[in-house]
Amino acid sequence: MQSVQHGHYVKSLYRRLLSEAGLFFDSRARTFMVNRIRHRFRECQRLNDLDRIKTKIIEGRKYLHSIERANINDQKCVMRILRAAYGRTGKVRHYILMPYIEPNPDPSVRTPEPFYPHIPHTAPPAPMCPPLQILITQLQNKKLEPELPEPRYKPLHLGRKANLLWAWRSKLLTKAQVPLPLEILNELESNATLPDLTIDGGPRWQLMYGPRQRKYLRERNEQVIFLAHLDPQASLVPRNKLQRRLPLPMSPYSNPFSTVSPFSTAYMLNLIEEDDNDGIEEKHLTELKPRQIRRYYQRLLSEIPCMTGLSSREMLWDANQKYILFTSLASVNSPRRILSSDELPCEDVMEQSIASSGNKKKQSKSKHNKKHAP
Repeated sequence: MQSVQHGHYVKSLYRRLLSEAGLFFDSRARTFMVNRIRHRFRECQRLNDLDRIKTKIIEGRKYLHSIERANINDQKCVMRILRAAYGRTGKVRHYILMPYIEPNPDPSVRTPEPFYPHIPHTAPPAPMCPPLQILITQLQNKKLEPELPEPRYKPLHLGRKANLLWAWRSKLLTKAQVPLPLEILNELESNATLPDLTIDGGPRWQLMYGPRQRKYLRERNEQVIFLAHLDPQASLVPRNKLQRRLPLPMSPYSNPFSTVSPFSTAYMLNLIEEDDNDGIEEKHLTELKPRQIRRYYQRLLSEIPCMTGLSSREMLWDANQKYILFTSLASVNSPRRILSSDELPCEDVMEQSIASSGNKKKQSKSKHNKKHAP
């Protein structure tokens, strides 16, 4: 049985995580973090192993510090949260990838037979759908099949051959990036201030991910939370208006007799700073400017591939469909990205740049004429 201090600390950590997650600027990332925090605390509610409890508390504190740094505009932490929420890393990426790695639903197509009959683990992996093949070959610049070794004195064992094929397939899938639903892609483009939204750049939510989400809801499966924030019709968590100022209490499992070196930075800062708040923590939330928010969305869009011809799950195995891979025009690396009004330089700078470019062209032409003069 845990102590009273343990319950008080866990509740304080839970409230602090929800409070910090509710301050994030992106609504879908905010909903993703709140759902994830509630799910993780529900999973760890019946833990009795003391070592495992300590490990989970450390993980929760690390997650809290990451969210706190993101709320004060730490770029690495902000992009880490956005990548996890929009399926570039973590479990959300796995659930977005699931329709692409499912076998062909056509009953006439059979799964590959094992290399050794009646030994199922010697069967090679099934072929991938054409869109996933294009994403791997063009984005990762990798081959779909590995180069198998050729033993000098005897043929390659078929069991080892199957293991090599499966290892190569799992290596490709761990780095595979697939398009987001078209509704979410258009929402990100509008947040990045792109006036002309992409018409065909990803699958429709109801046709690609809707059936699986409805199945999870019928079965009351907790896996429904991993993609719930990407549902275009989902109710999103509103942003908090208040910020908690009370500091997180000391963990009951921390060592109260631990000594801090007098030469450490933390010890010296305690000597300099004045403690006039009587235990109240002063942390000022950094309000991001609209231009900073647009830059974050543009950087995120540069990591999201777009592909035509992915309207539904049945289109993944259409042999007559042509798939075109491209990047959104709102991304940072797009050469045709339209600049907003506050990103444009003033007229004097534009005139000076045009005049300097014209002078450089004249100088280069004069040098070229002198070289070729008789």
